[in-house]
Amino acid sequence: WSFVRIVIIGIFWLLDLAMIMVLVYVFKGIARLNQVEPTPEIDVVAHPVELADEIRSNWQEIKGLVESPHPSSWSFALIRADALLDSALQRKGLEGSDMAERLRVAGPGTIPSIDRVWAAHRMRNAIAHDPRQEFSKESVTHALEAYEMAFRDLGLIATPAPQPEGQINLSSFAQSSPP
Repeated sequence: WSFVRIVIIGIFWLLDLAMIMVLVYVFKGIARLNQVEPTPEIDVVAHPVELADEIRSNWQEIKGLVESPHPSSWSFALIRADALLDSALQRKGLEGSDMAERLRVAGPGTIPSIDRVWAAHRMRNAIAHDPRQEFSKESVTHALEAYEMAFRDLGLIATPAPQPEGQINLSSFAQSSPP
């Protein structure tokens, strides 16, 4: 039995030695990871996207959503339009902790179509508070027209050129009713 005992002790000594070597290797690797090498200075040049360009780009996506046959897409379009207007008001420097306060600050002096925007914002709130709430495509389109008018009032979307009589303005969501 003494021979077996010596062999077992030798095996454990070799395992201990191997474990010590592994620990040394791991600690050296950790030490290398903790060494911070100075990084060269990189000049980062920001190319801010113009607010009007951002609005136009997002607005095209929102207009695409309302063309969907799914009412959930229409609701999403309305929520995105509201968020986009809120972002524009913030970036224009209007104070307020939420969209409602910024709309109050803006008032009809900044956004002549403010009453329609308020109606659209209330519709958005109805959807946000009850996602099962569905509105007709016509009412969502009417609300989106209010947001579009607000973007025009703020000078962020160009006012379309008048169309010759008999032609339909395709940039609008819905044809306006005759006078």
